[in-house]
Order: sequence, then structure tokens, then C-alpha cells
Amino acid sequence: MTVAFIPIRKGSKSIPDKNIKDLCGKPLFYWVTKAAYSSGVDKVVLSTDSHEYADLAIKFFPDIEIHSRSEEVSTDEATTESVMLEYIEFSGLSDDDVFILLQATSPLTISEDIKGALSKYRKKEFSSLLSVVESKRFTWAQNDSGEFEPQNYNPQSRPRRQEFFPEYIENGAIYINSIGNIKKDKCRLSGPSYGSYVMSEDTYVEIDEPSDWELVESKIKSKAKGRTIYIDIDETICNSKSKHYSDATPIREAIAKANELYDSGYTIVYWTARGTVTGIDWTDVTKFQLERWGAKYHELKMGKPAYDLFIDDKNMNSKDWWNNIDDFLKDIE
Repeated sequence: MTVAFIPIRKGSKSIPDKNIKDLCGKPLFYWVTKAAYSSGVDKVVLSTDSHEYADLAIKFFPDIEIHSRSEEVSTDEATTESVMLEYIEFSGLSDDDVFILLQATSPLTISEDIKGALSKYRKKEFSSLLSVVESKRFTWAQNDSGEFEPQNYNPQSRPRRQEFFPEYIENGAIYINSIGNIKKDKCRLSGPSYGSYVMSEDTYVEIDEPSDWELVESKIKSKAKGRTIYIDIDETICNSKSKHYSDATPIREAIAKANELYDSGYTIVYWTARGTVTGIDWTDVTKFQLERWGAKYHELKMGKPAYDLFIDDKNMNSKDWWNNIDDFLKDIE
């Protein structure tokens, strides 16, 4: 069995209620939790000391397993390892099961990262594995005398960037280990051999301070800018009982998600085949409905071709699309 474990503690000194604070339309913990579900793990566990957080998690992910922390591992001094070990003690998991620690404060983690890291770990070449980002930066450290010393290069023989041997920095996003190793070492990582999965440079940021939040939020929004999403209308944001489209009723969750994408910076184009076959002009009716339903958009296009099947490399099924599009967009970026 493969378990994804996501710890979120109530409260935060630097950012109040950080783990449930709205980030581009969703609470912070949502982003990595959604990525975990889309990665194909067997079980997703959210560990919290808050009934409010647990209820919110179940609202978004009805089948998520909640680990309710004891008071002993809910203090400021409690380590993530102590929370992991408490869960493992009563989980019934076997020593050979795989444990993936994911951090809500790394919302740029996508399902492909989790899949890739897990695939590398399963080759059994390493005792445990962690995610990293590549760095070609010159680093310095301060010694006991207060002087700074170079750590990874000689200033008198400064290498060109393309000649510089990269270092790898732990980004805090993904840790993979076996249950047996965690119980034995009481640590998220175990030796003697450590594997790594290299993630994009963007994922270097962990949200700990307000400035981190602003940076991650801007990264998510900047990815949306310049990107266009075409959305069908009937059976996608509304349901029609007949081909007389004036009786269509809105799918509120779908319109809310499309509006959220609009607010995040995506260009939203509604594209419909209304009237393509019959020649009836449904433009005014459609514009009236979109306004009445509160749908935000940049353009309405009529004349979509009529077809029985549409095959495309950037296409998703309209069924419950509003629940799946976030991870879909992250995976194609």
C-alpha cells in the first residue's frame, strides 16, 4: 500500500490559519491534496488538530482519511516525525508499505512530481527519497569570527555557469520512505542510500512568511496569464431538457469554477454549437443566460461544429470537470 500523508496544524504565527487560507480560490492544503489524489496513491491521509480543518478537508475530499492528532503532538514543539509516528502506530500498515510525506506549504507540487518520485523510489535503489531543486549558485557561510567564506567555489577562479557543477537543495515538498524504516529510525528519511527527485525551480519556495505567500500566488496567477480556456455551454455549465435552449438551467459549481479561472487570469471563451445544425440564431438568448447566471467571460463564440466525438491532446470530459481542472491545468503547464 502507498499512503500520502499531509500534516496541517491549526494556527500559524506568521500567517494566521495559513493551511486553510484562500490561495487562488482554494484553501492552501487543497493544492497538494488534489495532486496526491491525482497521483494514484492508495490512500490520502490528512493529519490535523482541528475539527474545522478536518470538516473542510472532507468537504473537498469526501473519502479522505483524517488523523486526529493527540494533544502531545499538537504543540509548537512537536515535530512532523512525532505526528507521523503517532499515525503509523495505530494505522495497521505493514513495514513494507510506502509512506509519502507531502507538505501543504508546497502548493506548486503537481501529481506528476509525486508519480515521478514514487516511480524512482520503487526501483529500490535507495533506502529513502526526497525532492530537491537544482542550484547553480555560489554559496558563502559565516565563520565564528564573523567573516564570510566561500563554500562551493574559488573566487580567484570563478567558473562560468555552464561549467559550474550544480548543487541540490531540499525543497521540502516530497519525502518517501518505508513504514519499517520510519519506525526504526524515527525519521522521514533513512540511509544508508538517499535518492532524489529533481523538481522545477519554482518549487523551491515553501510558504512560511507572507512574502512567500505573495510569491507563490503570483506564480500561480502568472501561469494563467496568456492562457486561454474554451468551455462548451450545454451539459458543461448548464443542463437542457430539450434542444430549446431557453429552458436551460445552470450548473452552479461549474460556473463558479469558470469564474474562479477568470479571476485567476485565464482568458475564458464560451464556444457553443447552438444553432449550428438548425440555423437558428441563439446568440441573444445565450448572452442573456450567461449574464443572468453570473458567468464571467471574455468572449462568446457561436458556430462550434457539430460532432459525435472530439479527440484532442488538450481536452477533458465535461462530466464534473470543475472538480478536476485544477490538477489538469497544473499537469499541462
